[in-house]
Amino acid sequence: MSDRHGNNLADSDRAAKRARRDDLPGVHLTNNEFRVVKIQFLKDKPNFPFLHKLREEYCKFLRIKLSNLDKAFAPPYWIDKLWHAHILSTKEYHAFCWRAGTHYLHHDPTLKQGKERYEWTMQVYKEHFGEPDKMFWPDDVEDKALPAAFEDGASRG
Repeated sequence: MSDRHGNNLADSDRAAKRARRDDLPGVHLTNNEFRVVKIQFLKDKPNFPFLHKLREEYCKFLRIKLSNLDKAFAPPYWIDKLWHAHILSTKEYHAFCWRAGTHYLHHDPTLKQGKERYEWTMQVYKEHFGEPDKMFWPDDVEDKALPAAFEDGASRG
């Protein structure tokens, strides 16, 4: 049986069970890795707040992606920006991929059907983690707005 996007629902169930497991190896950034990735990320957004929460949500996205490497999942804007910073921190990204049990976790921003892939990602996210934090997981994948508290000059969290 398939959902409206052609994804096999049995595959979704298997992916959800794998992603819920707490024992997926390496699906976190070490403090040293995050220190380097944070430097890269802050080059573009030097006053970005909520970096530690963004780190948590990024790791949730990676857990989803690693649970089913054959599916094309789409991250929301700010998680994608952190992923770019991680990839540009090549030594740390390589170490992360190795710990996560994959040679290299590819990022292909040229894939089509971004909205459909994002909807699929959101569905799988909800199955794994419950309702997403709208600050980082907006309803629309094209939403690039900064969290309202950031616009008000909130301090980093």
